[in-house]
Amino acid sequence: MHRFFVEKARVMNGDSGENRHLWIDGEDGKHILRVLRLRQGDIIQVVVNQEEEWVGEIVEEERKRVKVRLREQIREERESSIHITLYQGVAKAAKMETVIQKSVELGVKTIVPVLTKRSVVEFKNRKDREKKRERWQKIAYEAAKQCKRLEVPQVHEPISFEESIGSMRQNESLCSIVAYEEEKNYSLKEALTAGRAKQLRYALWIGPEGGFEDEEITKLKEKGVRSVSLGQRILRTETAAIALIAVLQYERGDLGGKIH
Repeated sequence: MHRFFVEKARVMNGDSGENRHLWIDGEDGKHILRVLRLRQGDIIQVVVNQEEEWVGEIVEEERKRVKVRLREQIREERESSIHITLYQGVAKAAKMETVIQKSVELGVKTIVPVLTKRSVVEFKNRKDREKKRERWQKIAYEAAKQCKRLEVPQVHEPISFEESIGSMRQNESLCSIVAYEEEKNYSLKEALTAGRAKQLRYALWIGPEGGFEDEEITKLKEKGVRSVSLGQRILRTETAAIALIAVLQYERGDLGGKIH
C-alpha cells in the first residue's frame, strides 16, 4: 500500500465533525495521479505529523491533488527505541545515497554529512550544499515511505569536521562511537557493554573513503567519542555505516523490520 506524509494542519473535519479529510498536493499529489495513477476509491496509507498512521481512501481528484478521507488509524510501533544520529563523512554520490537510504531503513533519526580532510567531494558554495541536501532529504523521504516509518529523518546540510565536533553535547545518556580501522584495543562489543542502562542516544561517526585522519580521531577522543574496531577486515564507508547501525539496533534497539 502506498504511503504518504502530511502535516497536521492539512487535516480537516467533515460537516459532522466525525469524518476527517486532508488534501495531498505538491510532488506527492502529482505522483499519486500521474505515476501511480490512483483514482477515487483507491486506498493509501497516510502519516499525519510524523506521529499518526492512517488508512485513507481517495474521495476526490483534481488536476494536481487528491482529497483523502481518513478511515482507520493504525496503531503499530514502527520507530526504534533508541535515538541514533549518524555523522557520515561525505562520500561520493552513489555511496552517500546508499548510506542515507539504508540508515533510514535501519532507524536512524538524524544524518549529519561531515566534510573531513579525506573527503573527495567538494561544494562550490552554499547553494551547491543546499541543493545536495535537498537531494539527500528526498532520498530519506522515499526510504521512510518504503520501510513504513512514522518519522522522516532529517538530513542536515554538509558541515566541516570542526563544526561537527563543536556541535556535540555530551551527557550520560549519550554514547558516541567512531569506527576506526586502526583501533586495536577496543571493540564495538565493549563499547556497547559499557553504561548499558543509561545510554538512550547514540552518535555514530563514520569516515569517508579513506577514513579519518589520525588527528581527527584524536580530536574526537578528546570530545569523549569512543574509538572502536569493526573487525579484522577493512570495510568501505557505506558498509561500515550499515554494519554499525545494524549491530547497534540488534543490541539496543528493535531491528524487528520485515524484509521486502
